[in-house]
Amino acid sequence: MEKYELVVNGMSCKHCVVAVTEAIQSVMGAKEILVSLDEKKASFRLDSSEKLVAVTQEIVAEGYEVVG
Repeated sequence: MEKYELVVNGMSCKHCVVAVTEAIQSVMGAKEILVSLDEKKASFRLDSSEKLVAVTQEIVAEGYEVVG
């Protein structure tokens, strides 16, 4: 499993953290998810690098901007 870290712009409250966490969880194979409001980052592990695009799409679909 590879570890990834994305900058997520637009998070402003605990609800945002939950929304981003759930977006990442919706992609099968995502593990060890940690979303930090203070750092505006999401880190997680994926069983396939091909799923990184899906994770990004899910976060964007929730209304956030992904950088990196």
